[in-house]
Formats: sequence, structure tokens, C-alpha cells
Amino acid sequence: MTPIFLWRGQYAGFIVNDHLFAPDGRYLGWIDARAKLWKANGAFLGELVDHHYILRRANWTLPVRQTPRVPPVPAQPPMPPRDRLAKLPRPGWVDALEDLLRLPTPEELIGLWRYNDERIEIKADGEFIWTLTTHESVGQWELRGPLLFLRRWLGGEFEVAPAYRILDFSGDELLLRWLTTDRRMGPFALRRVERAADGSGILNSHPGPLAG
Repeated sequence: MTPIFLWRGQYAGFIVNDHLFAPDGRYLGWIDARAKLWKANGAFLGELVDHHYILRRANWTLPVRQTPRVPPVPAQPPMPPRDRLAKLPRPGWVDALEDLLRLPTPEELIGLWRYNDERIEIKADGEFIWTLTTHESVGQWELRGPLLFLRRWLGGEFEVAPAYRILDFSGDELLLRWLTTDRRMGPFALRRVERAADGSGILNSHPGPLAG
């Protein structure tokens, strides 16, 4: 197990069996044989520097996105080590984990999201509307740290369903994995939709199944 720190010294996660995890055990991505790290969605994250830091060159053309991998079994988080002294800035490099570890607030999730033919509207009153072509489901949503719960209203009560773990959030893209126990699910992304004048959502779709 290799502990990972932010360049400014704070403990930021760990690498075990070539997989990168957040301090709480949340899967973030993987490391390849060249010490390059990739996000759970296959996008380039950065390079392992000085064994315990992940940096990325600024103003540099990013490598081609890799095919996402099926996430590993969640790791048991180790006891957090002490923070380290902050390092001097390295010109031309940025700390790749600063944004990756940020989780959304409930307010940031409110709006219209989509991928492929599915669309989900997350509303400020705690309700969500899930639309697939002509079929529509209504339910309640709840955010608990890295877990997003979407419980549909079925037969007069809210269903008991596994949560979605948030793997990455960029403001306009939400990378999730459904925590079902009967099969391993790969990550998928919801993208925020801009409303058109007629009230419909228009955005390019993103591949990946939306489990529900």
C-alpha cells in the first residue's frame, strides 16, 4: 500500500494493487506500468512523482482516454498517516488530485442531466424525474457524502435500491457507479443538459448504461 499526498502536504488517498483510492476507500482510478495514472472514466489523471504525489503538466496535450476498467472490490481504508510538509511549487505542474477529490454539494446536483436516451431531472425539493423515451419514473433523491440515492416511487412506497457512488464531479459531468451486489458495474457519466427554448434538454450523449 502506497500513501498518496497532495503537493501541499495533506493526505489524499492510497494505491493498492495498482488501483487508486480516496482516503474513504472510494475508487478513483488506476496506475499503469509507466507510473501514469488514469481516472475511473479512463481520462488521464497525472504521473506518480516522488513515489507519493500525483502531478500533471500544465498546458500539455492530454493522452488519449483509455477504456474504463471495471472497478475493483472497494478497499478497506488504512489508518490515515500524518500530513507531510508542503513542498515548494513545481513550475509547469499542477496537483492532479486537488479537483478530483472534491465532491458535489446538493445544490450543485440540481438541474437536468442526461446520457444516451435517459434523462434525469434533480429538483431542489428532493424529487427526481427519470425519463426514458416515453416512460417516466418519479422518486426522491438524497446525497450522503460520496453516495447518491435515487429511490423511485413504486406501488405506494419508495423502493429500496443500492446507492450510486460518486467517482468524479467536474460541474458539468458526474461520474457514477451503481453499487449493486449481484454484478460488478463499470462507471458511467451523466452530463448536465442545457435547456432549449422549448424546455427540452439538448446535449451530446455519453456512452454507458444507467442502472436503475
